[in-house]
This record gives sequence, C-alpha cells and structure tokens, in this order.
Amino acid sequence: MAYVERTLETSLLKANKKFKVLLLTGMRQVGKSTLLEHLSDSRTIVTLDDSQPLETARTMREVFFEQYRPPILIDEIQRSPDLCLEIKSLVDRSQTPGLVWITGSQRFSLLKNASESLAGRMAEFELLPFSLYERQGKAREQRPFQPTGNLTRGTLAALDSDSTWSLIWQGSWPELVDMDAKERHWFFSSLVHSYIERDVRQTSGITKLEEFRKFLGILACRIGQEFQVSKVAAETGIAIQTAREWLSAALASGIIYLLPPFSENIGKTLIKKPKLYFSDTGLAAWLADITSAEALRNSYLAGAFFENFVVTELKKSWEHNGLKASFYYYRDSRFREVDLLMKVGTEYFPIEIKATEHPTASMTAAFSCIQGGSFSRGPGAVICLTKEPRFLSRDVTALSIWDI
Repeated sequence: MAYVERTLETSLLKANKKFKVLLLTGMRQVGKSTLLEHLSDSRTIVTLDDSQPLETARTMREVFFEQYRPPILIDEIQRSPDLCLEIKSLVDRSQTPGLVWITGSQRFSLLKNASESLAGRMAEFELLPFSLYERQGKAREQRPFQPTGNLTRGTLAALDSDSTWSLIWQGSWPELVDMDAKERHWFFSSLVHSYIERDVRQTSGITKLEEFRKFLGILACRIGQEFQVSKVAAETGIAIQTAREWLSAALASGIIYLLPPFSENIGKTLIKKPKLYFSDTGLAAWLADITSAEALRNSYLAGAFFENFVVTELKKSWEHNGLKASFYYYRDSRFREVDLLMKVGTEYFPIEIKATEHPTASMTAAFSCIQGGSFSRGPGAVICLTKEPRFLSRDVTALSIWDI
C-alpha cells in the first residue's frame, strides 16, 4: 500500500525541533508507526510488540538504550510504561531535540506515566483515521475549520449523497478504505478482537470479554445522545460501577469520546451530561450490525451517524493540525439545543448538523441562546448535504460536509 500523506506531518516536524520527546497516540492501525517511520531517516525503530525488546524494557530498562541506540522510535510504549522513567533519564543528559519518538495505541497507563515523568520534555499528538482531506490526497491543504459567516469553501472535491453515506458506513482506517464489504467485516472483526485481547484484557483487567463487546455495541447505538451510564449498564446487564470502568477503558483507547456540555454561566438551567461519539462511524456501524450504506441511510440512526461523522471530521481538522479541539454542545431545560459549539479564544461558533439537502433558517433558532458577558458568539453554520453553500442569515451559512 502506497504511503498517504497525513496533515499531522507538519506539526510533528515542527515540534521535533523544539522537544526532546514526541508522543503520538491513537487507536490501533490508524497509521501511527507508518507516519513516524515515513518521517524518520536513520532512526532506530523498535516495537514493544516484539518479545525481545519488551523483555529488555521490562526487566533491564537501564540497558535498553545501550541495546537500542537513540535517536529512536519506540512503538507500543504502553506495554512497558515504566520505560518512560529511563527515557526521562536519557533526554535529561542530552540537549538534542527529537531524541525519542514514542507511540501508544491506548492510554490506559501511558499518559499518566508519560506526562508525569516527561513533563516539559514532550510534545503530545493524537492521530485519528484518515480525514476527508487525507483521503483525497490534500493533507497539506486542511485547515482547522470554524464558521466564517461567508461562503468560503475548502478544497475538497464534493461527492454525491450516495457516496457520502458509503464513506460514513465504510470507515476511515488506512487499510480499510478500499475494501469490499466482506473484507471490511474481516478487518473490523480482527481489529476489535485485537483491541479487546491486547488492550482491554492485558491493561484494564477486564475479563468479561463477550459482555464488553456487547457493551461497545450498545454504545454504538447511542451515538449523538447524552450519555447516561445507568441506562447503558441496565441494557448491558452489568453494575453501574462496572459500566463506568468499561467506559473509561473505551475512552482511554480512543474508540469513543465524550463531547462536554457548554458550561459558561449564562443564567439558564443547562444539561450537564456529555454526548457520546465514536472516533470512526464505520466501526460504530459494524458494532451496531448495520450491514450496508443503504441500511445506514434508511436507519433510525442515520441522523445520529451523520452528526457523528461531521463532528469527527471537524475534530480531525484541529487535532491533525496539532491543535486542541475545544468543542462543546448546548442544551437547556427548555430543550433548545446546538449540536456543536467551537470555542476559539472568547468566542463560541455554533454549528447545527443535519442530514438534509435542504437546510432552513429555523434550524438555527437556538443560536441566539449563545451569548453572555464573558464571551461572544461568532458566525454560525449548518453543515449538511446541501449541493451549494448559501446564507441562512447575515452571519450563518449552510455548508456541505464537503465545504469544510
């Protein structure tokens, strides 16, 4: 498979000139090692999935960097998180930036150990599956998206509605994008098995693997909803505390993420529960047993999946540019809701997400709720399947997902 350029390359190379350690996290098989190996010249490359370096890291970490000389790329560092202490010792004896690159496919123990021992020495990034820009070979053209209040478009080549739903259903893992339906099923089956066996069982202590698989399927049917742990626990047939532990495991691995509620004090009674999303809609569709793009498009979950797809693509536009995505949602006790709020400085940019080709100004009625003394409301957008961008009001535009 030919290498596909990633947007994050620019930020990684820039950070490598200033920081002694780079940490790249992300789900299994999203291309972390491939990306860093592509950027590496004569760097030593070691994976702790191999037994020999893993044994050295766990039992003789004081000689690890004698055996494997820096500059070095260490893959799957979470299999021996204590090695971060040796990395600290190594980089503190050197003034060379970019001495150690590390990757981890989950964050059960990695981030705590790494952040404590490598504070001030390390730049951290997250890699998600392919963005739309990366899929079209336009990685360097992707910018962090925020509504502008005008009809400015990105550089993506627009696809029709059928093709868009196919992308939402297919998923965006690098190895997956060109697979047929049967190969896709094999891929996700292998991915989930590997994730549960190697990450969940070995690192989190979860032993009820079939029940955990069912738990993920239940989460997949709740994307775009406010997350209530008691309801998920009841549906899975597990204790609430167990559901909390399993949720933490899924969050730590990057499989899912929670969108926090807007919390500025604006004198209203606000909903305080987060909303649940998957980092890839293809995986969510597979877990929910949705067997085709057409079935997804006709499903009662179609709107939720489209919302999840848009939020994730917008998140990629920030994270793959090396920036934190400060995203929230708004919902109050009067059921007024804004699907997504982007915070940039002291401004909030409201976005409504609809799986429609015919957006209307009424879809933005709740935007007026976003105002207060310590912040301001920026331009807004409705992101949908419209064929052409257009104004819905003076500072709110309707944009296609292909306009971002």
